[in-house]
Parts: sequence; C-alpha cells; structure tokens
Amino acid sequence: MFSKRIHVKYKSVVSGDQSPASEPVLKLLSILSPCLANFGVQYNFQSIGVALLVMSAEQCTSTLEDCMNGKQQPWVTGTISAVVFLGAICGQLSMGVLGDYISRNNALSITLLLSAISVLLSSIAPTGRASSVYATIIVCRFFAGVGLGGIYPLSATKASEDSAHTAGKTNSSGSAFAFVWQIPGMISPWLLAWIFTHSELSVDRQWRLLLGLGAIPLFLAILCLLLENHLRKELFWCC
Repeated sequence: MFSKRIHVKYKSVVSGDQSPASEPVLKLLSILSPCLANFGVQYNFQSIGVALLVMSAEQCTSTLEDCMNGKQQPWVTGTISAVVFLGAICGQLSMGVLGDYISRNNALSITLLLSAISVLLSSIAPTGRASSVYATIIVCRFFAGVGLGGIYPLSATKASEDSAHTAGKTNSSGSAFAFVWQIPGMISPWLLAWIFTHSELSVDRQWRLLLGLGAIPLFLAILCLLLENHLRKELFWCC
C-alpha cells in the first residue's frame, strides 16, 4: 500500500500533475532558470571584450598610444578570446553527458556554479602588473568558458522538456524562448560600459564591475533551480 502511494506521488510530480497552487510556481521557476542562464551566457561572452576596451589604458602591455586606442599585445586579446571558446567547447561536450548521469537540473547547477565562481574570480583576483592581470583573467575565463559552454545543451533540454504539455515529450518553442534572452545579455555589457564611463567610477572599478556583474544572472538561475528542486521534493513527500 505504501509503495503504491509513493508510486502515485512520483507519477504525479513527473507528469506535471501538481496541485493548482504549486503548478504556476514550478512553471515559472522552470522557465526562469534557462532564461537567466542564457542571459548570463551572452553577457559573459560579450563582457570580456568590453572590459578589455575599458581597462586598456590603465592595464597596458603595448605602447601608450596603442593602449589608448584599445590595442594590447596580440597574446592578450588573442588568448583571452581563444580560451573562452575553447572552454565552451569542452563544456558543451562534457556537461551534457554529465546531465545524463546526475540529472539535468543537477548538472545545470554545477555548470552554472562553475561559471559564476570563475566570472567572479576574473573580476576580483587580478592584481599586480598588467601581464599578471591579463594572465589571471585568461585562466579564469577558460573555466568560465567551460561552464558557459555547458549551459547550452542543458538549458535547451530543460526548457524544451519543461515547456512540453505531455510528460516525456519536448517543445522546441520553450528552448527558443530561453535562447531569446541571449539578445539582452549581449547588449547589457555595452550599456553598462556606457553608464560607467559617464560615472565617477575609476577605470579599475569599471572593468571589474563589468566582469563581476556577469555572475548575478548565473547565481539567480542557480537559486531558481534550488527552489524548483525543493518544491518538487515537497510535492513528492506531501500527503
């Protein structure tokens, strides 16, 4: 009798047959997490290029004239751009597989956490000479790229499955809606840079804020996933 009762509860949670009060909350949380994740992906891909322009005059590895025009030594701009996308490829190839083993939500939480921590470190860890600053950013952005790359397959799968009206099916419009949020994520770093350049913030604070703020949507996505998992567990064990 007890096992039958548990089976009924499990079936109702998985199939989306929740109580009227909890269903809208679960629906909202399941939509928010992939949207925030995709916003964070494009923000962090774009923010490094914007930050390099902002910090160029202060953290100079080339001639003063080149730095004033936003140009650094080739190893700086080339390596930073390359390692982010190299990390993204690694993340895309590995995190989707991880989701098959430990569940989609758990894998997405891990890749979001890796991204958020790496983004924060790229903002607060760089110190010393310009070469040391850029070297630290390069290392941090590689691991950020791994996390950001892993978001692509996991968020797309989550959005398409959670937006489906039938359990076990997918809905491509759900993943499309989540990916639309990459557009404001792409614009936001440039908008923030414009605001910062018209503020009284120092150049050092400007580029650090540009990089560090990219962790906010990632942490918010993690929070949505944690709340979603908690609510599903409560529904599973409730009478």
